[in-house]
Amino acid sequence: MKAPPDALEQLALEGLIELVPAGFNAAGVLDVVTPRGGAAAAPEPAEAAAVAALEAQAVVDAEATDDASAAQSGKYILLYEKMSEAVRAHLGLRGYFMQLKIERCTTADELEALLPEFREALAKGKGETFAADWLRALSPVAS
Repeated sequence: MKAPPDALEQLALEGLIELVPAGFNAAGVLDVVTPRGGAAAAPEPAEAAAVAALEAQAVVDAEATDDASAAQSGKYILLYEKMSEAVRAHLGLRGYFMQLKIERCTTADELEALLPEFREALAKGKGETFAADWLRALSPVAS
């Protein structure tokens, strides 16, 4: 697969997969859900309705989480691009350490927390008015 040796650990850290603990018995779980030697007993109608309602709510919750996650990812990408572009265009070599700080940010919230320091660096390099205008132009993305 040409994947790094720690690919599974990286995926688990990102929350994309869940590692199964050693000694996990999938057959045992299957026995609880469907006993060996026959099909699972039919659930009571009220129980089946409750399970269906829980499953439907889980789908709605998952979609809402996916939407919020997508919005945060989009916000992160926009902030990252705007800030990185400003470093290249306006700070040059003086922006090297600022770019390193940007690279360390993994969420949109972390990038937003860096904005006051970023604004200060822009003000130092290009002037207070320029920094204020740049931040004002960024405000629809940051809010």
